[in-house]
Amino acid sequence: MNKIPCTFLLLATLTYTGIVAATDIVKPLNIPEAREKAELTVNTLMSLEKKFMANVQAGMSAQQMKQEISQPLFTLLEQWPHSYVDDGDAQAHFLSCRDSISNLQSVVSSVVKPMSKNKETNKKSFNVALERYEESGQVCQKMLNMTDKELAAIDKQKREAKCTKKSVIFDVDKGEMVEQPKPAYCTKS
Repeated sequence: MNKIPCTFLLLATLTYTGIVAATDIVKPLNIPEAREKAELTVNTLMSLEKKFMANVQAGMSAQQMKQEISQPLFTLLEQWPHSYVDDGDAQAHFLSCRDSISNLQSVVSSVVKPMSKNKETNKKSFNVALERYEESGQVCQKMLNMTDKELAAIDKQKREAKCTKKSVIFDVDKGEMVEQPKPAYCTKS
């Protein structure tokens, strides 16, 4: 009987369709490595945010903004997994830091390429993007402020939940969804 986890099917589909490249699957990181990556992201974002504000005040052109702000944001975003993060990957704790990159990019885009000729619509778009950026930044900072032990406790809770929650996979032979066996680390009760 061929059993394929649903997350694998989703990833395979995304890879096959070109939405996610096979190289987008990033090696899992432990908590200290993921924390270091998140801290680097936050420091870079703070620097780019200051540069962006200075560029807006100076009236810099859209092309210059793209080179000085958007390109570094894109490069920073490429260092994070696009969507799929394995259970054992501590990067999952800091995905809000990754989201902050995309959200700052939205703020920049709302200034560089306004969506409408209506100033009120553009202002609203900017405010929504800025609010999302600030929210994801707060969550990111909250996670960075947690100790490694606190993050490990969250991981433990997630593992325990997997031992009590039913998981479903697609059985290729039967052509239907079936219950997946519990992970090996679950104790028999």
